[in-house]
Amino acid sequence: MKNTISLNGLWNMHWCDIGEGTPMSAALLPALPYTVPGDVHTPLIEAGLIKEPLEGLNSLDCRWVEEKEFWCERRFTLTEAQLAPRMLLTFEGLDTTADVYLNGQLLGSHNNAFVEIAWDAADLLRAGENTLLVRIDQGLKEAQTHELERMDMMWNNDQPWRSWMRKPQYVYGWDWTIWLATCGIWRDVHLTAVHDAAITDLYARHGETPEEGKPCRVLITTESIADKAGCTLHLTIADKSGTVVAEKRMPLAAGVQDAELTVPEAHLWWCNGMGEAYLYTVTAAAEDAQGTVLDQNVQKLGLRTIALIEPELPNDETGFTFVLNGEKVFCKGANHVPCDCLPGRITPEKERALIAIAKDEYMNMLRVWGGGVYASETLMEACDESGIMVWHDFLYACGYHPDHDPGFMANVTEEARKGIRRLRRHASLIGWSGNNEIQEMYGSQKAWNPDLPWYGGTIYEKLLPGLVEEMCPTLVYRQSSPFGGEKQADCRHGDQHIWILTHVDSHPHYLDLWRFTEFGVKFLSEFGLMGAMPMETALSCIPAEHMHPDDPVWLHHTNSCQDHTLLDRMKRLYFGDSEHSPQQYILRSQAIQSEITRHIYEEFRRQKFTCSGLLFWTLSDSYGVHNWSLVDYALRCKPVYYALKQAMAPLALCIRGWDVHNDEGRFTWREHWQKEPGKLEIWGMNDTLADEAAQLEWVLMTTRGDVLKTGTQAVQLPRNGSAHLCDVALEGIGFDPAKTVFRARLLAGGKVINETRYFFAPFAEMIAEDAKVEIACTDLQDGRCEVTLTADRFIWMAHLAEPGSARCNDNDFELWPGESRTVIVTGAAADYTPQLHWMGKEN
Repeated sequence: MKNTISLNGLWNMHWCDIGEGTPMSAALLPALPYTVPGDVHTPLIEAGLIKEPLEGLNSLDCRWVEEKEFWCERRFTLTEAQLAPRMLLTFEGLDTTADVYLNGQLLGSHNNAFVEIAWDAADLLRAGENTLLVRIDQGLKEAQTHELERMDMMWNNDQPWRSWMRKPQYVYGWDWTIWLATCGIWRDVHLTAVHDAAITDLYARHGETPEEGKPCRVLITTESIADKAGCTLHLTIADKSGTVVAEKRMPLAAGVQDAELTVPEAHLWWCNGMGEAYLYTVTAAAEDAQGTVLDQNVQKLGLRTIALIEPELPNDETGFTFVLNGEKVFCKGANHVPCDCLPGRITPEKERALIAIAKDEYMNMLRVWGGGVYASETLMEACDESGIMVWHDFLYACGYHPDHDPGFMANVTEEARKGIRRLRRHASLIGWSGNNEIQEMYGSQKAWNPDLPWYGGTIYEKLLPGLVEEMCPTLVYRQSSPFGGEKQADCRHGDQHIWILTHVDSHPHYLDLWRFTEFGVKFLSEFGLMGAMPMETALSCIPAEHMHPDDPVWLHHTNSCQDHTLLDRMKRLYFGDSEHSPQQYILRSQAIQSEITRHIYEEFRRQKFTCSGLLFWTLSDSYGVHNWSLVDYALRCKPVYYALKQAMAPLALCIRGWDVHNDEGRFTWREHWQKEPGKLEIWGMNDTLADEAAQLEWVLMTTRGDVLKTGTQAVQLPRNGSAHLCDVALEGIGFDPAKTVFRARLLAGGKVINETRYFFAPFAEMIAEDAKVEIACTDLQDGRCEVTLTADRFIWMAHLAEPGSARCNDNDFELWPGESRTVIVTGAAADYTPQLHWMGKEN
């Protein structure tokens, strides 16, 4: 029998300068209550010793915490009956350099925040009171005992010794987050008593290629502790209704055992939008001779195949397409980074909420970025259930790493084995990448420093691919992201990260963001545009008196660590140099992010499968920041989220026309439309696995609602493809481009399932200052309000404020003349009154 005792909960935390504490002196140090799992900053905040670091400039006043070591103590009582021959003490996350003492004796040390460590503590535990003491610090002092050599030439080298540290790299600041290095017991702690047997690992996967509705072999590997003779390993596979569809019994043996079961009629796991994310339940139970269950391990199983193909394309180029269950997938999604600067504060509830948002957005892939942490079980299980594929970086980002050091290599080898072993069972995990941008970094630096050693190459070229092949050979492995071609990020091959338009001010098209679609990308695995966080979130971390783009507090919450003025320059480029109120500034920067990102998604989806994927940077934020994300730190969705909900829909439209918004069109648009109005193309995209019939409606109208031209037709959208649906000629109409909008809608069963629109003038011309909107609010008596909006003219990006916990089921949409739009607001206070802003009325 196995019994697990949680050691989470209330501990005591003491602290002193690094190196000054001892197990004997720890109790004499200052003490605070400390909740495990968690970080050391949180109890200091609760005690008023530091201010909330994510507000104002407070993080700058917390640096003294990094110079301390913390002694964390937990006393617990065991009875004689709870003791067993094996007592496994497991820490699932110690950040970073830690020594663990049990009842006054050193049990062991650990120096890796990413993976668990377990010791058999049977010899040190006793009936009665036991004392567990953990000395921990952020790991920098230990790292600084090593030589840097030339590893400090890496990108983002504000803390060059991070090369030696197996710790979340983002805590030392990035171009999306602040420097806030912490430490602590950041994941669960538990004590497991093993009396007779335990199932310590379970890994199930398909045998031959599974096919829908046909028999499928399932290969199951278990690893067990077996201290009692005559025990049985009982394996079952149940469908989603709980019915057992396959079963097997075999003698339980210590160590690894392999078995085969057959599912008679397989149901496949599909990504979001292509089918059901079907999950079986696999149970491995250790039973004694009387049939008593001594231990069991229960996991979900998704039957699916995954491959990456790179077919030849014209002009000596190659594609980059993931294939799921034999079907090509256009990957729509985002990069995932930790959703808090303090990893110990990331809650299961917040991670589940983020995945629900991603699913609702029609995403089918997340890339887990290599400067954060390995995905939690909560995150992976939510992706399994939601049909969101996970392409996971190993945890190396924009840095050089000492693969010449045996101790470091032993540490990262164990880390990789543990990371793969924990995550490989998830249906959503479709592949690994060796690192983030390190090959690209090395290639660019070696061009001007030819004798620069290839630090870390052994890890990505030998260690990691070897372990993936050994432990999960059905998954994709790439040495890096981006990776492909003679030059990494080469748009002709592999996957790409495109940042040159926002990060290189010497580029001839710097900040000409509409030109993103001119890059011939094959799989854009990282790109982003900045947009301010909503006003309500901004006011939670930036006091009102500091709400100005030149204020130091504002800048601290704007794309910190790289260029704090980038957002302001974007706003001035597209909306002019005039001063704007904070609400105007926020909404206009959000409009830039929203419009251009939507354009990028629609245009590259139109090109499927020449381009086969777009992953936006990022899904969410780690603190309140005017930044790259779709969803802010408070889980308020930004306008770009709602725009991409249309652009990522399974059935969607794309309008192609002359580029009004690039650095040529913004200055010649009136002349162009007068001389050569030309035409608009309407395209349709279908990500489902069935041909779809729909009705296409389009209209060319003035912003006051006068119809200039309209059309409707039946259309066919081919399965898993894109199609040119029609052209709309613009000659002979004589419209005013600043007062005209083109709208296209796709209908099925009489309901609008997708819509998009086209502006004939630059963004600054589309301001509706003289519009009038009727607002009706009805209390639905169930904690929700129904808000109905009706405008007398076209309004761009109508935004309903979300004070407190209020959240809208739809937002940041167009209002069309004479049409009503209804929004459901949940979580609103009893005195809720709708506040509406739009482009032209932001106050």
